[in-house]
Amino acid sequence: SDAAHHYIAFLTATCLIFFLIPVCIASSFYYSIIDHVDRLANSETREENGNSATDCCTWAPKGNVAKVGLGCLLASTLPFLAYSIVCLNPMKSDFNNVSYVVVPVIISRFSPLLNPVFYIW
Repeated sequence: SDAAHHYIAFLTATCLIFFLIPVCIASSFYYSIIDHVDRLANSETREENGNSATDCCTWAPKGNVAKVGLGCLLASTLPFLAYSIVCLNPMKSDFNNVSYVVVPVIISRFSPLLNPVFYIW
């Protein structure tokens, strides 16, 4: 029916706009952090008077920053992914009253981008 096609279009749009795109943006943020720490760790920064190189980012051993970034991304994605699937289960939904489940689903799918902002900032 026409309502089912609109519902499938709604599912696709919310998945792209409120899940896939924020996950890509959050991934790019974490990648830029990882890249910045790696560049600082690999560069040889010397003091002006020619002394030995200073150690940069001693708090971040090689590979740990990437593990933390991936862990944060998965921790903010997986719990809310299950919630958004349950909220938008097409077998239990009334195609004419989708508005009741729209807000929690949008928030749950937008969480991969919001969590790094709230928890890191």
